[in-house]
Amino acid sequence: MESGPVYGIGHWCPRVAAYSDQNGWASGASGIAEASHAEYGSFDYSITVPASFIVAGSGTLMNPSKVLTSDQRRRLLQAQSGDQKVAIITPNEAGTPNTRPQQSGTLTWRFQMNGVRDVAWAASPEFIWSGAGFSRPGKQNALAMSYYPPSTMGGAGWNRATYHAQKSAALYSERVAPFPWNNTTIVTGPDSEAFPGLSICPPSATGKALFSCTVRNQSASWFPGIVASDPDRNPWLSAGLRTYLSTEAHRLLYDGAFYSRQYTGGTETQTTARAVARRLKNGDSRSILAAPSPSTSATAFVRSVKPAFGPKHGARAQLSLQKKMPMPVRARVVEVDGDTLNLHLPVEIWREGSPCTVSLDTDSPIKTFTIDPNRVLPDANYANNTWTSPNP
Repeated sequence: MESGPVYGIGHWCPRVAAYSDQNGWASGASGIAEASHAEYGSFDYSITVPASFIVAGSGTLMNPSKVLTSDQRRRLLQAQSGDQKVAIITPNEAGTPNTRPQQSGTLTWRFQMNGVRDVAWAASPEFIWSGAGFSRPGKQNALAMSYYPPSTMGGAGWNRATYHAQKSAALYSERVAPFPWNNTTIVTGPDSEAFPGLSICPPSATGKALFSCTVRNQSASWFPGIVASDPDRNPWLSAGLRTYLSTEAHRLLYDGAFYSRQYTGGTETQTTARAVARRLKNGDSRSILAAPSPSTSATAFVRSVKPAFGPKHGARAQLSLQKKMPMPVRARVVEVDGDTLNLHLPVEIWREGSPCTVSLDTDSPIKTFTIDPNRVLPDANYANNTWTSPNP
């Protein structure tokens, strides 16, 4: 990066594939390397880097006295005890010798994280580092942190990254289930990635884009961090539930300032995500994690709560296959009040056959419903892709 290197490592391979009595070994494209579909485990890992480097890692830093200065340790305690952002390494300090307990050789950073499927870490000699505490029902405060190089500072840059992580983690803890680990981190990296307790967003994500990247990646600690899933068999599950959580973050944290309703996951997402959230909030996460098959427990769990919680308002659209070949559905719904809802439904919606009924989270009557508005899918007749209400 412009102000110095940032190294990041995740998706550890090779690893043992997840196994279930129902489906055997998960040998699909996502089954071995995907963090969302591996067995739970406890990670105790050490990263040895040049002494000038700062390391951000999944889990709890176990040897702060060996790798941090006394001022940094004091600031970390201050950050966790309150809800205001505290600079652990300020922009003026980033990359300077006084941020390190020794000036030459190497230092080994040791992290520990339990009850997760994977871990990741990032390191740089140029990190700015800040943290802020957030509340969790029934637990002590946890710590939200951000690490980024000086090149991302200024304007709509990363100076609010810690607050994005803090507010979304507190919201998900209150609405779904308490965040189970001691800290959550967002760090600059080459692309958007989500790992347990650590989210990576690209330096180009600033302002609205950074908020969106953070709240969506943060949601991965709940889905599939708490609720296990198989991305090959049920690709809609985690993606859809994470979309629900991040949409709630957009709506509740910023009063609509950054709100853009984008749904993935189709019918199941909108009708079951709220039910999952309600059950988890009522303490049912234990029954999920105790299921005989972690890789399939989420699907059974969602099915069990599906009838309990439907949308409070909105419309329903019935989609039908006109030919024999099923295709994913892209659609744009325009409401009479001007709001737009973009649907991205995977081809799996046709597993139950045709027609398929889709619940739409709308606030006003529908003006138009357009299939494949950007014409990215093959179609014999694009002219019949829009339905217009007879009562505009």
